[in-house]
Amino acid sequence: MIDYTPWRPVDAENASERWTVRHTPDQQQPIYRVETELVLSSADCALQFTAALVVEGASEQEPPPASLLQIAREGIWRRAEDISRERKLTEAERLLGQLNEVLIPWQPISNTLVQARAHCHSVDADPGLVAAVAARDEAIKQELIDAWKHDRRSMGERRMQVLLTDPLQATAWWFVDNPDKTDQLPHVAERFRSLRALLAPEQQDSAGRLLNELWEELNDGARAHAERVLSTLFDQYGRRDLGARLHRLGATAPAEVERSEVPG
Repeated sequence: MIDYTPWRPVDAENASERWTVRHTPDQQQPIYRVETELVLSSADCALQFTAALVVEGASEQEPPPASLLQIAREGIWRRAEDISRERKLTEAERLLGQLNEVLIPWQPISNTLVQARAHCHSVDADPGLVAAVAARDEAIKQELIDAWKHDRRSMGERRMQVLLTDPLQATAWWFVDNPDKTDQLPHVAERFRSLRALLAPEQQDSAGRLLNELWEELNDGARAHAERVLSTLFDQYGRRDLGARLHRLGATAPAEVERSEVPG
């Protein structure tokens, strides 16, 4: 085990913090240390942590650079903020563990001969801001839950709309849950057919529907005239087959005319 000399104060001009130094018995690579606080950005850049650390710095350069203390501190600060920016204020305890995991090993400071490491004693944040972040996260979570419930309900509503307007699907859906009640199938099917008639949306106007409404009001002579007019129209648009189908219908029920293909 290396026997270091006791820590002693460092005379650093304009130092804003009290640095100490100690040496190995052979006076190789003195290690400088300071207790400091760093303000670290969080995942919400405007909100910050305050971390209390012990920072240590050393250099292979002899004598050590005059700016070793500042370089070590700034290097640790950058490494710490790389981690803190991934954490919300509500995660201070986890950030403390991560900082110690990352900062304890000696690592070189880029483009310098200085190495630095640190030990973090504590990570704190303003309690009011922590409560605000927690409330915001809870609101976001509740919003997601509400959205999920709404989507699930909407899917259920769409499924029910299909079933209530399609007696075959609705009856099959009921029968899946009641396979032993075959004797009730006719009654259930009839109930679903009644519901379809009651709940089906009103039909929108169409060319066929308008023609059907007119056809119902015509007497036989007027229908014969309308048939000749429509046949001429079909011929003009190259659909003589529709005229032939209309002629075969004759004086059939108006509903049959509605199902015929009439150009819009």
